[in-house]
Amino acid sequence: MTCNTDSLPQYYMMTGKFDGHDDFKTKLTKALSESIKVVQFRQKNISNSDYFSLVKIAESVCQEFNCLLLLATSADVFFQTHADGLHLNSQAVLI
Repeated sequence: MTCNTDSLPQYYMMTGKFDGHDDFKTKLTKALSESIKVVQFRQKNISNSDYFSLVKIAESVCQEFNCLLLLATSADVFFQTHADGLHLNSQAVLI
């Protein structure tokens, strides 16, 4: 299988620390307004309801900026969202 990397950006953003949903949206919006085209949403140790709420925010902001959204999660969780891609860690790949 060949992959044309010409259409992929040179870099992408991974979500970091934030203080609540409003702060997350503000920080993500600012980053995407600075030409980021791919975001990996990565959050550990939060409740499922918080996770899905944040993903919905990320989906909306990414759509607004025509940005791809990748989730670092399980396939089960990924298929409950409208994200563009899935990042599996090495443990998930080996299963």
